Amino acid sequence: MNSGDDILVTVNATDNVAVTRVEANGIALEYQGGDIWNGTIKAIEGTHFVNISAMDVVGLDVWDNSTIYTARIQDTMPPAWPICLNGNVTIDKNLAPDGTTILAKIDDEIRGTAIVKDGKYGQPAYNRLIVNGNTKDEGKIIRFYIGSMAANETITWHSGDVKPLDLSFTTIAGIW
Repeated sequence: MNSGDDILVTVNATDNVAVTRVEANGIALEYQGGDIWNGTIKAIEGTHFVNISAMDVVGLDVWDNSTIYTARIQDTMPPAWPICLNGNVTIDKNLAPDGTTILAKIDDEIRGTAIVKDGKYGQPAYNRLIVNGNTKDEGKIIRFYIGSMAANETITWHSGDVKPLDLSFTTIAGIW
């Protein structure tokens, strides 16, 4: 839940005479019929109790604050264009086999994948590896992997870049 979101509050309030008013965090709820009252309150950043009060016809006021919620600040990072890459892929100086999967990671999180075809990586028809990110990723290093084997090359993430980048992988004794 984000700060500022509406929270629907539904209360089942009973009394031996009659409930005349129900509030949640000071906001009056609407009578729905029977013993049901509902309405909305706004979420506030952090963890908070929902304070419910019910009043009856003679002025008795009963409180309950046994329900809590947690709201965070909504991520307001501006959108960013992905980086688009393409190039040749070699493993021990030989073209990588068709079907090999290339992973692109920023901070160990997979941000894009591509399949090798004819020794090249990228999406079919466009021959591009799309590496997604946001403005917080600007200037971070993109690392490339086949399984757990890292490429010898890296590149810096800059929103909207379109670049060629050949990738080379070196195995240990031909094992990968």
